[in-house]
Amino acid sequence: MVEKERPGNPSAKKKQGDKNSRQRFRQGASKRDTFPWINSQIITVSESGNLMELATTIEAYVSQMNLVNISTAFHRIARLWTTSEDQEAAMTVKGVVQALIHQANTVLARASASGTKPSAQALANITWAMVTLNAMDENLLQAIATPAQGQVRNFKPFELSTILWSYAKLSTLNPDACSCTCLSKSCNGSWDVSARLRRAAPI
Repeated sequence: MVEKERPGNPSAKKKQGDKNSRQRFRQGASKRDTFPWINSQIITVSESGNLMELATTIEAYVSQMNLVNISTAFHRIARLWTTSEDQEAAMTVKGVVQALIHQANTVLARASASGTKPSAQALANITWAMVTLNAMDENLLQAIATPAQGQVRNFKPFELSTILWSYAKLSTLNPDACSCTCLSKSCNGSWDVSARLRRAAPI
């Protein structure tokens, strides 16, 4: 049943506003503006605290997301998922997470082919969200571990401790799927990295 817009019905007005906003985006947004716009939509919807609405929003744009968008979507949906009691939304989230995993694999493969270094913060956020959502994907874990290993020195202490902690936690789900060993070896023997890890705040 379609909800009709009536005076005093803010829900209908909001839905119509969201629909109009998405139509304007599809019609006039340039490629340069696409990624910041998607990020703003994810953040705005997540601040409402409505998990189902967030999942629907992410699902609508997931195929157009870059790595920062994927990181934001993963992080925001994981935060809401931990506090939500909406069982219907929880089922929807499972499908959305799989779509995010697929898009993350696609974007990271493209970055690898072009020699582009992915954002350390994005990699850390995605692995943290995978732990929180209890999501396991061997291909994505390897796709994250490979560039992370190559740029360990570029990680901030909290980012590095987060990604190492995440792989350690995920290894309890499937020890063979996680590449935390190679990341740990990249950290060992480096005084600079070890010192920064010791200064990092605990998770």
